[in-house]
Amino acid sequence: QQMSSYLSNREFCYPFTILVSFYENQGLYALAEDWCQTFIENVKIHFPGNPTCVAVVQRILASIIRGQGRYDEAETIYKKVLEVLLNCYDKRHSVIISIQHELAVIYRLQDRLNEAESLLKKCLQDIQEVEDNSLDIIDEYSIYKRQDNFSHNETLVVNALSFIENYVDKNYDVLITVLNTLGSLYKVQGRYREAEVLLEKSLARVE
Repeated sequence: QQMSSYLSNREFCYPFTILVSFYENQGLYALAEDWCQTFIENVKIHFPGNPTCVAVVQRILASIIRGQGRYDEAETIYKKVLEVLLNCYDKRHSVIISIQHELAVIYRLQDRLNEAESLLKKCLQDIQEVEDNSLDIIDEYSIYKRQDNFSHNETLVVNALSFIENYVDKNYDVLITVLNTLGSLYKVQGRYREAEVLLEKSLARVE
């Protein structure tokens, strides 16, 4: 504990993340889980009264537990993580959508196909809202630009860049993942035409 007070946040987290990733990638889930639990306990000490930091590591733990086929436990942890992170992230943020996608994967693995489909559609809807909002911001910027309203231009540019950085760019990879997962779900259900449409959208985004 005394040593951790001299470390930056990055330096503190680095050895834990490396060890956890190493064991998880080797398929040594028990060791990865043990180190992740240790990571969580140390985070509670290093970041006292900060449930967000704890939730971030608990998300890693949920992934490890999911890899062991302990889906009920992983689902419970993911839901707790979502509850905490929704207090500091907008529902359309890539972090939230990514966790919802991971939760949908658990439903898929348990053959809870309707729940998986519903959650994946929610992810797509939230991403679509982000894209629609980005277009509105661009349209508004164009109007002020034509009017030579430079003070408004500056504000809009700053807002647009912030919005794109925090939502649009980060949601791009998430969108591809969600489209592929939902397409795969439809394929398993024999809904081939719906799967084809989604996978074509995914390919179009990549191109």
